[in-house]
Amino acid sequence: MCGNLGLLLVGDEIKQPHEALHAMAQVVSMRGAQSYGFVASTGGKMLVHKAVLPKRADIASRLARAFRRRVDVRKRPLLVSAHLRFATSSRSLSREAHPHSWLGATPASAPLEAEKPGARTTRLVVVTHNGDFEGLDVGACLGTNAPPMALDALRGWLAPRLGAAAPCAADSCAFAGALDLLFAAGDVHAAARLA
Repeated sequence: MCGNLGLLLVGDEIKQPHEALHAMAQVVSMRGAQSYGFVASTGGKMLVHKAVLPKRADIASRLARAFRRRVDVRKRPLLVSAHLRFATSSRSLSREAHPHSWLGATPASAPLEAEKPGARTTRLVVVTHNGDFEGLDVGACLGTNAPPMALDALRGWLAPRLGAAAPCAADSCAFAGALDLLFAAGDVHAAARLA
């Protein structure tokens, strides 16, 4: 069991976003209280923060404090996705906390419908996920005859294709790697880089 929460601010509708996150985290904390993490995106910048909770600490207060210290809330739009975790698929370590990314920021091509088609940009797949990601039907996703793969086999299959080992053992990290690969399938430059 884990808990997800999010915040999207376009204007000044919430003056103290850390207080809103604190209130949401207090409710969601019954679903996960061993570690937390968030990704905040504003003004073209993205920040990821992860932490394991010390014994008997209040996860809502820790999350709100870290957010207040690390995120410039004056910029809009502000998008925040946070995750409170009970370790079910891996150990309760900072690197296992959500959000997860396999490749991190990677060069990509702007979509054809973008203002400048073909322009270079950066893509970052970041996942917060609730539930168990136990495998993937790779053939169905990529239009090939590859068989469905359980989680461990999928990690092993993704590593050489993405050019990097999984950064951690959490199932959501494999989910992020699968998304990295699927996004590359629609981006000729990313696909060539991974080839």
